[in-house]
Amino acid sequence: MYRIESKTDINSPEFRSNLMTYQQLLSQFRQRLSATIHGAPEAAVQKHKERGKLLARERIDLLVDPNTPFPGAVGDGRQWHSQQ
Repeated sequence: MYRIESKTDINSPEFRSNLMTYQQLLSQFRQRLSATIHGAPEAAVQKHKERGKLLARERIDLLVDPNTPFPGAVGDGRQWHSQQ
């Protein structure tokens, strides 16, 4: 198999700078992803519940039949449109 040889100098100051910037961005992304996965702050959820409201996921769960994929969760929509 043909091997592609890189001319990137991983010891250059430019590479090190880019690597540090990338690692910072990756860390920021992971923090935001974690916050998104774990949902809203507990105080916000409690305030919402005290008003007698359902959270978005709870509303969706009431609308969608069990074991039915939610159309909004399908990548770019091609699968959803092809089923109609």
